[in-house]
Amino acid sequence: MTNIKTIYKTTGYWSTDDWSEAEKYYKEEYPDLNEEQIRQRIYDAKEMYYYNERSNLNKHLFGKILVIADLGWWDAGSQGYKILDNNLNEILNAFHNDDIHVYSDGNNILSEGKDHNRQSYYTFREIRNEKNIDNLIEDIYTGKEITPQRLNDYTRSLVPYVNTIYGWK
Repeated sequence: MTNIKTIYKTTGYWSTDDWSEAEKYYKEEYPDLNEEQIRQRIYDAKEMYYYNERSNLNKHLFGKILVIADLGWWDAGSQGYKILDNNLNEILNAFHNDDIHVYSDGNNILSEGKDHNRQSYYTFREIRNEKNIDNLIEDIYTGKEITPQRLNDYTRSLVPYVNTIYGWK
């Protein structure tokens, strides 16, 4: 996983070092703030960062976005899908998790989401306009294995779009 490039992550995915760095910054820049005010500033900055990333990713695509989900629940897991609009910024708000980490692994745009009782994983792909994906989504829904070749036949990676936006190679 050395090719991981983070697009956005909430504080729930921050390391202790990330949080300590943010606290240190606010203590140095705003010495009159108490601990609660510093915590609120960190959360406010993350919210502003989220909206900035939504703006950065405001790119209309040729096809809609297919999300393949591995939904972890406290008692079991399940597989599913969702079809999103054709705007790239949909990858940031596709699901209602308490915390998210959206990233590129160099091949796909992926996300992890966690709540108090589950951990879920998502893969985002652009649907090829000329393809009827009914059979593919039926197989996803019923839990059949989807090979990378088959997925590439019906969809394409979002990585080239994201790489262009952020200047990644």
